[in-house]
Amino acid sequence: MADDENVANAARALAEATAALTRVLGQQMGAVSDDVGRAVTQGLREASRGLETASESLSNSTKAGDRRRERAEETRADLLDAAGRMFAAHGYEGTAVGDLARAAGYTKGAVYSNFGSKEDLFRALARRELAERRVFPLRGADLPAPEQALLDLEILAAISRSPALGTMLAEDVADAVRAATGAEPGEPVDTAEQDRVVARLAIGLVGPLVEQADATLAGVTRRLAEDLDQG
Repeated sequence: MADDENVANAARALAEATAALTRVLGQQMGAVSDDVGRAVTQGLREASRGLETASESLSNSTKAGDRRRERAEETRADLLDAAGRMFAAHGYEGTAVGDLARAAGYTKGAVYSNFGSKEDLFRALARRELAERRVFPLRGADLPAPEQALLDLEILAAISRSPALGTMLAEDVADAVRAATGAEPGEPVDTAEQDRVVARLAIGLVGPLVEQADATLAGVTRRLAEDLDQG
């Protein structure tokens, strides 16, 4: 973008210089120098047109590059969204790359070109969910929908099963917990509030599963969450 603007500015400057020089040549050169003046002026005009063409070409190239980046970002977002739905419904192990790609409307090649592997895609998804405060909810936040609760469980279970994944995501988890407590960067985390974050997580994840298993417990999740937030 900076190169594009520089070329455009140079083209404008050269066009202005051409016009100024043409006026000077017309005023100061006699008939003997007309041919020389015309040749110089024509050369400057051609150079100006060349710069304008180059500027247009760079502008078109920049726009095309922007569109490619936008499409790539959309593809990644689509794949992450589909992965969230598939992992929630079938678990990490139960989700094939081909099924995930079809759910997003792409081929398996799109998964591999954007993330390298299903494991890399899962890590990117886990980081996104943690960063967007979905796994560790804020005080007073709505309880997670069933699909979100299942995805959160899958993420936490994967971290527990894989020490390597736990190490990779340790900082992301810590940042998510800190944000959920309301602590500002650099401030110590209140232990009691940290405990409430974990309790809120447990209620939001386990409560709906218990209610689904036993209809007589309907509403227990909401009541526990309200009691916790009022505490």
